[in-house]
Parts: sequence; C-alpha cells; structure tokens
Amino acid sequence: MSLVLPPLYMILDAALLTISELEAARKLADAGVRLIQYRNKRGSSRELLQASSALAAELVPRGALFFVNDRPDVALLSGANGVHIGQSDLPVAETRAVLGQGKLLGVSTHNLEQFRAAAETDADYIALGPVFATDSKANPDPVVGTVMIREARKLTKKTDRWDWWNFAGACQGSDGSRRGFCCRHQRCTACIRPGEACAAIFGFA
Repeated sequence: MSLVLPPLYMILDAALLTISELEAARKLADAGVRLIQYRNKRGSSRELLQASSALAAELVPRGALFFVNDRPDVALLSGANGVHIGQSDLPVAETRAVLGQGKLLGVSTHNLEQFRAAAETDADYIALGPVFATDSKANPDPVVGTVMIREARKLTKKTDRWDWWNFAGACQGSDGSRRGFCCRHQRCTACIRPGEACAAIFGFA
C-alpha cells in the first residue's frame, strides 16, 4: 500500500497515560492528530485486543491512521490500519504473512545497516531513532542524531510524482514501491528538516 505520512506520528503509550486510552485518543483526534500508534507493553493479550479494538472503532471512522505496536495478530483482529514492529519482533516477511496485504506495516531501525535492510523489505514505512536521548524505554538504543537522518535520507529515492516536503518523506525500494520514513522524537523541527521526515512523540499531555 502507498502511504502518505502526516507530519506528526503520535505514540500513545499506556504506561505514560493519566487518562484512559480512549479519552486520550479522542482528544488527539479532536486536535487534528491523524496518525496514532498504541503501545502497551504491560497489558495481557486480551487487554491489548480490547483496548486496540476500542481505539480502532474510534479513530478509523474519523480518518485517522491507527497502528498497534508489536502485534500483527492484534492489529488484524482489532480493525487497526496496521502494525509497527521493532528489531526484536517478528521479521517483516513473517509479520506480513500474519497481517496480510490490506494493512500497513512499519518497522523501527536504529542504525544505517538496519535501515538498509528494512528498505529491501515490503515495509510501508521505516522509523529511525532515537534521534535524541529518550527515557521512553528501559534500555533505549544508542542515539542516532540528526546526522544519521541525513545519511538515511540519501538512501531513499525521490520520484517526480512524489512531493517529499508535503508528505514528510519516503523510502522507495528496488521494486518501485514507496515507503514512508519516520524519525522519532519530541524535537520535531530538528527531526523533520534534516530528512524531510515526520516526527514521532510519546505520551499525552
């Protein structure tokens, strides 16, 4: 699936919320957020499915893209638009086998080697980070900085029919399919300008 990423990629982390996931999602959608990923590392599979189903029912009809973190099975069953996986999750090919071709698939990378490998898969977008130091994970990967965003940007291919600045960046694979490119952290402007990418932020204020 061709993907146009909005400038802001919101990660709704259950561990950081002081209100319910559904209330947070409604407030974000009301504020104009059009891409939300739900992360819940502590909940059971059943709790994750229940919360994801409720979020999908709220967000998808409103035109927002909704992703589930890590779990392609939950993304498929809940009615989410897609799933976002990390380097320790199922590989892209196996994730796609579970998720199917009708859903979107994003993958996290933390260095240029991983980025190059992800660009050869059928992932719809690639995330690169952390760009700056983060406490959103217990054991975060090394900081990549904005210089690596520029280097990763050189590995992507621009086409005449694609407006990079307006749609926030892409990676085109050898098969000609377009993939979004998302850099991750709160300092949105610093992330967006070096790679013409979208910026992801965590939590909810």
